[in-house]
Amino acid sequence: MTKYLIQHGPAKGAKIEKAIRDNSCDGVIFSPREESFGSIQNYCQNNFLNKNNTFYDPQFYYSRYDNSLYKNLEKNPTYPIEIKRKDWRIRDQKLLDYFNNHVQESSIISNQIITPGLCIDSLDWKFDHTLEIYNYFVENYKQFDSYYLTLAIGENLFHSKNDIDELLEDINDEIETKDGIYFFIVHENNENNSNIKNYEYMDEETLSNILYFLNKLKNMGFKIISAYNFINAILFSMIGVDFVAGGWFNTLRKFSKDRFESVDTFGIRKKRYTSIPLLSYFTGELAMLISEKMDISFIASGTPYDNDFLKDFDTLSFIDYEQEYWVALHNIIEKINSQNKLENKIIFVKNLIRTAIEYYDNMLDEFAEEKEICNRLKNSSAHLNKWLLAIDLFKNKALII
Repeated sequence: MTKYLIQHGPAKGAKIEKAIRDNSCDGVIFSPREESFGSIQNYCQNNFLNKNNTFYDPQFYYSRYDNSLYKNLEKNPTYPIEIKRKDWRIRDQKLLDYFNNHVQESSIISNQIITPGLCIDSLDWKFDHTLEIYNYFVENYKQFDSYYLTLAIGENLFHSKNDIDELLEDINDEIETKDGIYFFIVHENNENNSNIKNYEYMDEETLSNILYFLNKLKNMGFKIISAYNFINAILFSMIGVDFVAGGWFNTLRKFSKDRFESVDTFGIRKKRYTSIPLLSYFTGELAMLISEKMDISFIASGTPYDNDFLKDFDTLSFIDYEQEYWVALHNIIEKINSQNKLENKIIFVKNLIRTAIEYYDNMLDEFAEEKEICNRLKNSSAHLNKWLLAIDLFKNKALII
């Protein structure tokens, strides 16, 4: 059964508390980069959080990059600055002090620990060190219920199934205690297709390899947290990962290299409604244009925010849209969970995708003479056929009949 976690970030306000109290999310992954540990600790004293639904990502992967990105991380006197290959090999004392500090902080707010790991864009020392650090934590810190190996893997590695099989072989051989995986994709600087402005878009071969990778890890016996997700959380729920996670800003739903290698900036935000029937996002402006020619109630996701959106999208605040996103995803994940076998979950999700494609085809027919609207609809739906192809490729690779 898949559960949904909130990916913590800046300007949290009451977002997390409301989502958990409304039962649209099951817990939180805290970020020490965005908020000091003392502040996080105080927040965790609220009665809607406990040590079982709280995770703490040390964000050790930032240590390989320019310290202008560190934000609150540099307030931790033990946080390693621009870590080098030899630091772990020689068991540098500052690195060991940092590990001890992370263990101490994690044990205060959580019964599980996410072990420090580096971003992996090739099969090199960063991958080896990440596995070794996980083993070190399992062997030396016995106070946790669960241990999660950080696997922050570059999107380029998923272009090749051979590379994925090599990754899997090394993980299987080098990790004796197969407990948990904290996984997310480090996306490339540019979109896969610069002409397509679609957060969910990914070529089918890459996506199928990601599904194959997570499915194999699950079959090895690992519990899996898939972090930094958009609506693609539905695909990871389909294969039964234990947790999916996403936050309230785009940067908390997709970990992209351009955000990783430069100072974060935020452009003008648009109000976007999460439509489960369309498996995509609709800006209020586009919904208004569509509603001038057809009834758009079919895009509603079955949330308390639907009626206000359909009447006047501007009456909802950004916070409302953030909550609508979590409610919509939580509800559809519950339906996926109700399918009792992987094969049934695949059938269910493929039917969702086919239905979404039909809705888009109908809208494209209706607006065939209006080029701008057609282009926006095509961009919004560009990922759907890729998802179908990726699922079929995954089934072949995973030998699912």
